[in-house]
Formats: sequence, C-alpha cells, structure tokens
Amino acid sequence: MALGQRFTLPQERKLNTDKRDATRTYVKNNLLLLGDSHTKGLAERISCSLGNSFSITGITKPNANIKGITSPKYLTPANLTKHDMIIFCGGTRDISRNESNSGLRVSKELAQRTSNTNVILLEAPIRYDLPLSSCVNIEVKLFNKRMRGLMTPFNHVKVVSASTERESTIPDMAYT
Repeated sequence: MALGQRFTLPQERKLNTDKRDATRTYVKNNLLLLGDSHTKGLAERISCSLGNSFSITGITKPNANIKGITSPKYLTPANLTKHDMIIFCGGTRDISRNESNSGLRVSKELAQRTSNTNVILLEAPIRYDLPLSSCVNIEVKLFNKRMRGLMTPFNHVKVVSASTERESTIPDMAYT
C-alpha cells in the first residue's frame, strides 16, 4: 500500500450458491490486523485457521510507533461494523524509546475512533533477550498494565495478554 493511500475494506460479496435465489447477498466479515514487525505473517496464519468466513487484511509496519500504525490517514474504520474486528499489536518502539505515554494516548484515541467495531489489543511482548528484571521489561509490564486500565471503559475493546512463556523456535535440534 502506498503512503498517503486510504485503506478501505470490501463491503460485501455476491455468491451464487443457491440456485433458487442467485441474487442473495452475503456479507463477509472483515478482520483487519494492524501491527509492527511482531505481526509479520500473522494474517496468513489467521486466514488459514478461519477459512472463508472472514475477509482478512494484514498491515505490518516494521519499526513503527503506535501513532504511525493507527494513523487516521491510513485507517478509516467508517465501513467497519459490529460484525467486523480489528486486531492491533504494537507499542514496542514506543516503550523502547521512552514514549509509552504517547503510545497509550494514541491507543486510547484508537479505541474512541473505532467505537462501531470490535477491537482486540495485544499486549506489548516482553524482551526475551533481556532479563525479566531489566528496566525495559519492567516498562513493558507497566505499559501493559496501564493499557488494560485505560481500555476498561470501552466495551468494544478487549486487551489480550501475550504469552510470557518463551517457546523454543528450533524444535528438538541436536547440536553435534
């Protein structure tokens, strides 16, 4: 998607599955996945799991802060309904640059702008290359706690905790 280009989701599709009523209109639910580099490839995996019930669009902006990912210039949620969903994962750049307050403010603005659709916010992941007691991981935990608190008044927003267990990325690989 080119910079400055607005993003719009498909509204509906006509499927010719019923011989008696070929003009029946089926509305396909939209799922919009927004995020930083942590969401790379996630839209494809979700698409394989959900099948054809959702029209899935993934927008990944590596090394972007929350404002850059959720900018109204790129995201216009006016055509989203209560049957649609936005999944958002971001905040790692804001936390690493000591800009968590602005990241939380923009997350709250996203929740206010998307009151007509369902939103799932994924918590910022901890840094596994640093000890849990490091200042960055402490800031990640504080950011996630403050985000959960900020999103409680919004009934359409659900904050989902990311797994804190580090899973091996190389299964049973023996080194010789």
